[in-house]
Amino acid sequence: MKLELENITLERLFEYISYIKDRGDLVFIKYDGEREINHITVIVSYPPPYNLPENQIKLEGENLKDLLIELIYIYYEENNL
Repeated sequence: MKLELENITLERLFEYISYIKDRGDLVFIKYDGEREINHITVIVSYPPPYNLPENQIKLEGENLKDLLIELIYIYYEENNL
């Protein structure tokens, strides 16, 4: 799936998330109401034996769309897609 992030919609971002899932990797989106800042966490985790914390892509912030764009971009870079 070719990466095109300019003027992207949330719907299209979730198509990329689905693509990551279809490759066998895990995607987490967490909203943390107890935090004062960075309420949203997004993570891509790889299946065993690559599921070590240092192999995860983890971002925190306030804007889901921006976090997903960065997460997908990093994922594509790390996986040479």
